[in-house]
Amino acid sequence: MTFDHKPTKKEVEDELAHRLGYYNGKLTFAACINNYIDARTNILSPATIKGYRAIVKALPDTLLDKPIDDISNNDIQKVINDAAGKVSPKTVKNRYTLISSVFAEFRPDTILRVNLPLMVRKEPYIPTREDIRRLLDEAKGTTMETALLLACCGLRRGEICALTMDDIDFDNHLVYVNKDVVVDDKNELVVKVPKTAQSNRAVPVPDAVLESIRQNGLYNKHPNNINSWMRTREAKLGIPHFSIHKLRHYFVSTAHEKGMSDAAIMEVGGWATPNVMIKHYRHAQNTDAVTAAVLEDIV
Repeated sequence: MTFDHKPTKKEVEDELAHRLGYYNGKLTFAACINNYIDARTNILSPATIKGYRAIVKALPDTLLDKPIDDISNNDIQKVINDAAGKVSPKTVKNRYTLISSVFAEFRPDTILRVNLPLMVRKEPYIPTREDIRRLLDEAKGTTMETALLLACCGLRRGEICALTMDDIDFDNHLVYVNKDVVVDDKNELVVKVPKTAQSNRAVPVPDAVLESIRQNGLYNKHPNNINSWMRTREAKLGIPHFSIHKLRHYFVSTAHEKGMSDAAIMEVGGWATPNVMIKHYRHAQNTDAVTAAVLEDIV
């Protein structure tokens, strides 16, 4: 602690209490919400913790510096109301969810009644075969081509970035998904286990994907570079913006068209059962054929 004057004993005590998260002898909301997050850093995903930290930064000091025991339902409603005019309804809901979770832990007897902005349902843009083909032409001969093709086979962005050559089974046309790359609250890359137990899986891939891996290699740059590359190329080509994650949507819709069962789609995409490997081999002939068919019109 530093002061620009010789502090009194009370000033020192007040400053120390403030740094420890107390105000007038009471625990502040900032201390509570930070304690809530710190207690879960090894349990929740780094991406979730990063999101929580971002929410804390976005909350007003009028809420953070106030003792949690003195915060009223109306105080929270005001915070929600102010945010509703600046950010999306989903973002507002995420902030309230964290606030209410902190109250549930530090003031469990409190019942919050807050009105949230109406959620606006937006239909996501699902890229067409022509959209994807044009992007692949732009990516030809680079690791981005590999990334796009793998996304069309149902892989998530973080799963694509985490792949190593040891995960590629060229003989059996399989890509083994067993890890994920996420950006933590310090903006550092963290390699972790997949998003869910179901995400640990083997994905059948056609020759076009394996050939891209042989020729171009696997994508090994920062995951955010994929977003910026796609946004730039989409603007250049004059096609609607969509993220690489939307290629998973393309995989699902196209796989349905090609006749793949829901169970097989969930297995390949990592949405369903923990016994993915067993079920994969049970559906191997079907999933191999359909996954190849998903890509046949764009490569």
